[in-house]
Amino acid sequence: MVGTVGAAWLTPLSLFAEEAAIQRDGVPALVQAQALAADLSSLAPLGVGLALAAVLAWVWLLRRQVQKQTIRIREQVESEAATARKLALIWESSSDGMLLTDEHGTIVLANAAFGQMFGRSGKDLTGHQFNVLLQPGEFPGLLEAYTQRFRARTIPGSQEIELKLWDGREDWFEITASFFEHPGQPCLVLSQFRNVTERKRAELALELHKRQLDAIVHSALVAIITVDEQNRIVIFNRAAETMFGVTDGSWRQQCVKRFLKFAGSPEWQDIIQQSEVTGNAMQHSARYRQFSGTRGDGTAFPIELCVRQVAADEEKLLIITCRDLTETIEAEKTRRMMETELNQAKHFEAIGTLAGGIAHDFNNIVAAIMGNADLAKFVTSQNDPTREYLDAIVASSHRAKNLVQQILTFARKHALDKKAQPLGPIVQEAVRLLRSSIPAGVQMEIDIAASTPLVYSDAHQIYQIVVNLGTNAWHALESSTGRISIALSAVAAGNRLSPLPQATAGVRLTISDNGKGMDARTKERVFDPFFTTKEPGKGTGLGLSVVHGIVSDHGGHITVESQEGAGTTVDIFLPAAIPESGSSNEPTGQIKRGNGERILWVDDEEFLARNTRKLFPRLNYEVDVFTSPEAALAAFNADPSRYDLLMTDFNMPQLSGIELIEQVRKLRAGIPVILCSGFLNDSLHQLARAHGVNRLMSKPASPEETSATIAAVLAGRPRRLVQG
Repeated sequence: MVGTVGAAWLTPLSLFAEEAAIQRDGVPALVQAQALAADLSSLAPLGVGLALAAVLAWVWLLRRQVQKQTIRIREQVESEAATARKLALIWESSSDGMLLTDEHGTIVLANAAFGQMFGRSGKDLTGHQFNVLLQPGEFPGLLEAYTQRFRARTIPGSQEIELKLWDGREDWFEITASFFEHPGQPCLVLSQFRNVTERKRAELALELHKRQLDAIVHSALVAIITVDEQNRIVIFNRAAETMFGVTDGSWRQQCVKRFLKFAGSPEWQDIIQQSEVTGNAMQHSARYRQFSGTRGDGTAFPIELCVRQVAADEEKLLIITCRDLTETIEAEKTRRMMETELNQAKHFEAIGTLAGGIAHDFNNIVAAIMGNADLAKFVTSQNDPTREYLDAIVASSHRAKNLVQQILTFARKHALDKKAQPLGPIVQEAVRLLRSSIPAGVQMEIDIAASTPLVYSDAHQIYQIVVNLGTNAWHALESSTGRISIALSAVAAGNRLSPLPQATAGVRLTISDNGKGMDARTKERVFDPFFTTKEPGKGTGLGLSVVHGIVSDHGGHITVESQEGAGTTVDIFLPAAIPESGSSNEPTGQIKRGNGERILWVDDEEFLARNTRKLFPRLNYEVDVFTSPEAALAAFNADPSRYDLLMTDFNMPQLSGIELIEQVRKLRAGIPVILCSGFLNDSLHQLARAHGVNRLMSKPASPEETSATIAAVLAGRPRRLVQG
């Protein structure tokens, strides 16, 4: 019966102990209760009372232990619950976004700050993969790469990255990631997100600003040097590197005295002190004070500099801007030399102006003397004793005319002897010189046309053109063999290949070689003075520039065709000369009489007009003489077909000879014209050519010269339609 009762108590005790799951002295209570039931079974013979007392004692003790353990467990649970609440509070109150993701990138947990950063609720994100927060297509293959790194345990610790978010924003984030592992739980990745967009944009703006400042400093045309308080160089821009010849970066951390020897001197200290006091730039130019800089190779050169002292991060810096004065000083020397030459040119120009005026008046006086002497010869016989004196007057008049030409040539300050002449003999003479100086292995092909138009030119300068271009062609061969071709040919008026004016005939001088040729860049600079591709000592670079100047002075054009490896061809086009009369110093030839043609003659000198009225009828020409170009124009306008020829002076009041020709040609385009002047210079030749003048005639002219000029112009032309 005891056993039955014990078992009856033990059953709830065992259940109680099992339910409490309490341990005592390290042994589970269920095991202890079962042991107690066994002991009580052994005491059954002692009687029910004693057994019951023992059971109650054990129950009381066990209950006390259970209460204590229950209190301890409750306290532990509450402590852990409080810790969990604190952790949850920290998780949710963190200003950084917190994210837990599993192996596949699925969001396990995200705090509120993370949701705010990405514009999505953390609860809504749970169970989604994190790429839903990004724009479609952003970081292709991101999830696969994440999974691979997860499995390899190589998730990067910290990084800054710009993300394009699902709502269109582009923000910068600082992300710190680590693995979160707990026994019995799956491994997760804990990521901390911090939005650093403002800081990153500020950094990028600062970096852009720095790059812009660097670009400005390094693109400056002046040298900029920044020096710290120990005189060490901090900044040395590209202009400074070029100026001082140190492009290898060897200036870094060097003392500025390497380039500015006077740095540290009392003068330098005075500059620093003044810039510190005033805070303004101290400008020292060569006009007041000249400093000396030192290049990387040790050579000295003149400079001017400007110094400003600034404070940067509690450190004083010197900003020095330098300018190389070498070219300035050379330019100043050149300017002074050119100023002297200009003053000299103005002096000669004044002399030329004076001489031109004297020549005009003196020529008119000589013309009057010569004309009257010629007229007197017409009314005296060959046996008249006065004929000898008249011939002497005419001869002296021609010598006076020649003297005026010499004065004008001197006033123009050059010794050119331009005249209408064939170029063939000049080119042949230059070729003979070239042949003797060029190696025999170089083949020279010469093709000079038998007949070419005369060119108003200076023989020496044409000779120089051929020699310079021939020498350049020889140098282009770079060996003792090769071919040089020199050709001279006529160019017809209107030739579409000629750069000369449409109605101008001329000659073409071609010099070519089969040498190395030129590239496009060299060809562009071929006429620049002192530009040369030859080695030092083998050329000055003046050859083609001199040729270009000569050709331009002769009213011509020069073209260059060249290709690397295919040689070079230089073509020179010179205009044909307008024939001129009256250039001889003595009267020659016979008088050529006309056929009653009517001539419109214009000159503002009355005594020349009087002589012309008397002379032209003796030459069998009808003549209308005018001393006013406006009156002459009115007469021509009244009947343009009345005249066979216009003869006009160049320098006249009211209308110049050229202006009169323009007006007359508007009324009758084809009328032949003779232009007369006391000085037939280059500009007058070009002006006459541009206006289609048939002949130039030098004043004064003898009856022989005058009659020959008129006959040459009228030869083969039909007479006027109306006789009057």
